[in-house]
Amino acid sequence: MLLNRHGFRCVGLDLEGPAIRAVLVHYRKNEITILGKAERPWPGQQPADLSREVADLLVELKARDVPVVVGVGGEGTFVRSLRLPDIPVREIDEAVRWELDVLLPKEDPESKYIIKHAVTGKKGEQLYVLAVAAAEEPLRQQLSLLAHQIPLAAADLRVCALWRAAMYMRARPEEGALAVVEALPSGLRVVIGEDNLQFARELPPETELILELRRTLNFYQSQYSTRVRRLLTSGSLVIPNLGIEEAAVMGEAPGQPWFGERSQPWGPEYAVALGLALYYFEEPRVDLLPADLKSKHRTPLAPRSRPILAAVAAGLFCLAILPGMTIYYRTAGRAMENELAALTPRVQEEQRIVAERRRLEEWLDVVQSFNLALPSRANIIEQATALPADTWLTSLEMIPAEQTASSPSSTTSGSTPQPAAKSNGGGKLPAIPDKILFQGYSLTATPVGVFRDKLASLPFFSGVIIKNIEWDAGLGAYKFALEAQLQTGGR
Repeated sequence: MLLNRHGFRCVGLDLEGPAIRAVLVHYRKNEITILGKAERPWPGQQPADLSREVADLLVELKARDVPVVVGVGGEGTFVRSLRLPDIPVREIDEAVRWELDVLLPKEDPESKYIIKHAVTGKKGEQLYVLAVAAAEEPLRQQLSLLAHQIPLAAADLRVCALWRAAMYMRARPEEGALAVVEALPSGLRVVIGEDNLQFARELPPETELILELRRTLNFYQSQYSTRVRRLLTSGSLVIPNLGIEEAAVMGEAPGQPWFGERSQPWGPEYAVALGLALYYFEEPRVDLLPADLKSKHRTPLAPRSRPILAAVAAGLFCLAILPGMTIYYRTAGRAMENELAALTPRVQEEQRIVAERRRLEEWLDVVQSFNLALPSRANIIEQATALPADTWLTSLEMIPAEQTASSPSSTTSGSTPQPAAKSNGGGKLPAIPDKILFQGYSLTATPVGVFRDKLASLPFFSGVIIKNIEWDAGLGAYKFALEAQLQTGGR
């Protein structure tokens, strides 16, 4: 989000040391102004007391709704300085994770770490990268209650804040490298660099401070081929003779400006708070704050950009490319029209095939709905399967069209069935039947009606009538005769 015309304010909050310190800065038109400072004694070990003190401190600075940046360091924080070739960001991420995997403890594999990196500078084809990992759960426990009381915007490394404060005070020597040291109960921090931060270390509190400081300076001078000519401290650490040309407390070296007015100097204890307040305005920066704890307040994403000039440049760029885009899209449109015209016959043929296939599928559904094969002549087996229970046939006769249905040529009584069709003899083909006469017996009268309905439902009969049904007392059953009229298509 770009800065508005009134600029942007930010509070740096230092929660380490014997007191809580905060610095309020204002940024507008590439100018940084320190508006004020405040401090409160450490309230105790209860997180609720700390939150109240911080809220009161912001009220004192008249910055209750100003985004706040806190410092992170000490136990659970791992820092590694890398020198990598000029590679894409994705490959930088992979290199950072591989390097930090060596540093992270393996005792608790379920511990989650927030892994970030910042490119602090470039020299030729070489990138200076600061890789950082912080244990997420301790960080969340430390800042969760505080995030509900103040507009917490970011959690930056203290080593980055030290370097930003030194650059703001123009502490870099004309030749050689600058080293800034902080010694607190939480540990020792050292940052070294020339035009940009090149090397940083985060050491635990039980470290032999002077010994590790000497080793760090010697390592940097041997690996980076640059002599450290100025050493500054942000705390009360007494620096022995380490072979450095200039060694002083931050803010008191020759040629450095004071933090505030010379009549009211602030002292080096505000260095980290000042560096945190410069989070959005100076490099480098690494945000380790979990996303769910971030404040919703507006923060600048590009503080040094000029919105009006950027908008004008974007408008001019659009006007410049508009004719070319018009020609391109017009040509592309014509090419697409030609391709569509060439494809039209094929599309029409495809549509015709699809329509024909749909028509055939509809006819297939109609045919399959009958669920039977349509024979050209009456199938005797099909008729037998239509018999209800307690019903049996004794005679089935094909009746030609010229013969009346009332005088069948062959009728058989009793339980022995006769042949199903009458032969004309004489070596001639039998006459084409017009009707079929079914005769038989049933123990009750109801199945006779059911049998008639089943025959009538068959597609090759146009009608079925009961010719005769009578009770045979000697046999104890009903004797019946059914006449089925064949469909014309069945001939």
